[in-house]
Amino acid sequence: MQQLKISMVAFATTVLFSSCLKETIDELSTIKGVKANPQFSVPLVNASIGIKEVYETYAKSALITEKPDGQIVFAYEGSDKVGGASFGPQFISIPAIPIDISLQMNPLVIAAFEAQNGFNLSVADTVQIPTSNNESLKNIGIKTGQFRLTINNTFQHNTDIVIRYPGIRKNGVPLEVNANLVYSGGGSTSFFQQVDLAGYEIDLRGANNAGNAMAFEYQIAMVRNPANPTTVANQLSINQQIQIGSYAYLTGYLGKFELIKTSEAEQLDVFAQKSGDLFFKDPRLVIKVVNSFGIPVTGRIKNLRVTTKEGSDLAVVIDAFKDTFTLATPANLGEVAISQYPINNTNSNIDDVINSTPTYIKYDLEFFANFNEIPADNFIADTSSFTVFTSTELPLDVKLENFFIEQRNKKSSTDTSVTDVYEVERAGLTVEISNSLPFDVELQVVFLYDSIAPDSSVITSVVDSLFNEPVIIRGGIVNADGDVTAPAIASIKAEVNKFKYNRIRASNRYIARAEANSSIFNGNRAFVKVKTDQKLDIKVGADAKLIFKP
Repeated sequence: MQQLKISMVAFATTVLFSSCLKETIDELSTIKGVKANPQFSVPLVNASIGIKEVYETYAKSALITEKPDGQIVFAYEGSDKVGGASFGPQFISIPAIPIDISLQMNPLVIAAFEAQNGFNLSVADTVQIPTSNNESLKNIGIKTGQFRLTINNTFQHNTDIVIRYPGIRKNGVPLEVNANLVYSGGGSTSFFQQVDLAGYEIDLRGANNAGNAMAFEYQIAMVRNPANPTTVANQLSINQQIQIGSYAYLTGYLGKFELIKTSEAEQLDVFAQKSGDLFFKDPRLVIKVVNSFGIPVTGRIKNLRVTTKEGSDLAVVIDAFKDTFTLATPANLGEVAISQYPINNTNSNIDDVINSTPTYIKYDLEFFANFNEIPADNFIADTSSFTVFTSTELPLDVKLENFFIEQRNKKSSTDTSVTDVYEVERAGLTVEISNSLPFDVELQVVFLYDSIAPDSSVITSVVDSLFNEPVIIRGGIVNADGDVTAPAIASIKAEVNKFKYNRIRASNRYIARAEANSSIFNGNRAFVKVKTDQKLDIKVGADAKLIFKP
């Protein structure tokens, strides 16, 4: 006994083009002149088509995701960031802090100095930090900076000077510089010292916690040399400068400043279909911010619009006072606060504008720290970052009208061992369709043959179609929420002659074409939810009768 087989061929997601004989054929059937009429069943097509797979073939810009319930969402995303590990801009500028001390003696002081053979002077004082943007700084962690001390003394006496900053500390130890000026002739003595302030912390809170107050102390001990005169022209000049190049962190009220400004333009290739209308029930632009700046931040979206296929711009009109929004603020250094703000059909006309089938969505965003300029304690670190993510989200709660979709694929080669011996006399087609998509579909499958021309170009010929006329496949049954409650089932029977059967068999590529419309609810086209498990399943089988080739 001999069992004959035809190989399988891929079609759509899974398309089988195979034969499995129901009956065996006697050995005598292979002898020329002996006629035999075997019957066999051929599963021609087992296709499964879903909207997600269709869109993945051309919606290259969209991130195609799904909700926990399986609903498909198309998202067009952008992002921008400031700050972070490679900290760029220093948002708060701290000018150099000069502290100058000058000492001279009038005749009365000179007399006392000479009578006592010297003097000791101790002073505690506070200097106010200059700011340019109404900042009130309370603590500074210095990343880079220097303290410079320059002393010039024209008093011709030995002088010891101690400069101390109790609020500038490193590892708990205050900044202190000792200068010993020994007069050895020449009219004056001098001293210079520079201290690297990296790793120091400055307490600027002051006695009333108002900020910007730097406490310092100095002691001057001058021992009179009787051999040298003292005059009113003698002077002791102490010049100090604290220069903060960059900070590791700041606390206090940090003033109003622009944090980030960005412009986005996202191509909406979900609308790149050739024909038909696609309407979204709840399109939205979601602005998400991850913020580790301890500062109140106010965001604003400006000039939100779409560009139509004709090249004109349509504005998205946001309700009054809804284009500006306040973001969450982290409570402590090292923490982050996450905020989301949607522009949707509750605060704008974005649904009407998006449903004009645009090619781009464009908008500008700006974010300001302390926009309302209300003094309060803030913080910022050199690792602080502000990242804004934008996502134009199009959940597939949609209405389709005369919407054309197309899916293409190649077929593998076919084993011809049966038809080398037998040929098909007729074939009866049975088409079983289960449609859990919420769309009525007018379906046709066109078979093609690609051949290579002598110049290496590809020549495509239309071989045949599966149906003589496109067939109507009803969509899944939907409820008031647009959810499919049951698939639509259809069965079609037809008969094809050997010529059509052989043409389909000889093809090497196919196109599945469908015109889709949303399912009907209460007599009208409804907004329907499209999910990943919804498919149009098509199974085509053939019961074929063979005749022996003598």
